[in-house]
Parts: sequence; C-alpha cells; structure tokens
Amino acid sequence: MDRLIVSADLLRHGEQYLEASDAVHQTLTAQPRYQGIPPLPTLQLIGGAFEMLMKAFLLEYGESPRLLQSLDSDLERIRRRAADMGLGQLVAFQGLEETAIDLLGQHLVNRELGFQRFASSSPPPYFLLRAAAGRLAPAVRQDIERRHAERTDQTGKIANRA
Repeated sequence: MDRLIVSADLLRHGEQYLEASDAVHQTLTAQPRYQGIPPLPTLQLIGGAFEMLMKAFLLEYGESPRLLQSLDSDLERIRRRAADMGLGQLVAFQGLEETAIDLLGQHLVNRELGFQRFASSSPPPYFLLRAAAGRLAPAVRQDIERRHAERTDQTGKIANRA
C-alpha cells in the first residue's frame, strides 16, 4: 500500500539529512586524515538533503510522487525541474553553487561516491554545498508553511460560510 507523501515529510527528511551532514562533517574533519577533502559520507548526506528539500518544493507545487521517483537522485534534473517551477523566486543559488550541486548529483547518480572514483573530476567543495543548502532549507520551510497556512485559512473560511 502506498503511503501518502506530503511535502512537509520530505522537508523534514531534508532537514534531517542536512543536520546529519553537519554532524558527520564536523566529526570527520576534526581528524587529520580528512583535512582538505570532503568526507564521502558528508557528501552523500548533503546530497540527500538537496534531493529531499527540492523534492519537497516540487511536491508542494503539484508534481506527482511518481515524477519525483522517476527523477531518482539526479540533483541536476531535480534542480532544473524545481527552477522551472519557480524555486529561484525563493532562493537563488550563487556563483558556483549550481555547478557544485550538479556535480555532486553526477557523482551520486554514477555511484562514484560509493566507489571513490573521481577520475573525471573532484567532488565539489563542501562549503559551497553547505552554503546553498543553508539557504535552501529555511526558504523551502517558510514557503511550505505559508502555503499550508493559506490553505488552512481558506478551508476555515469555507467551513464558516456553511
């Protein structure tokens, strides 16, 4: 049986991935062997955060769970779809952030993170990804909460007229 997916669930999962990414990054980068390179678990977790946060936005704006599933973990496709749906009105990625997100998505889709194969390119810098995610999460949260409040208000007005 399919579980009803709501944007608030995906938002919460995205925020949890982001918090986990911060904790893992802080713990691992305190070790000398991880100085100067982003630990792979950190990249996987922040990738999960981007995926869930942008999918929460897409679901809130009417995309179907089936479409979200078809996008898999392809962050570039997810980001482009979200941009087409107006994500740029909430948060604008700056400088190389879009490139960093897309590059991370390529590594995730190609499973290069799991096998540590970065033959064609290096993983994107964590600080770029974290800065973008740090603006994305609260922007998506605020927008979803605003839209839910508007729907609740409209539902209440309709109920009061009856």
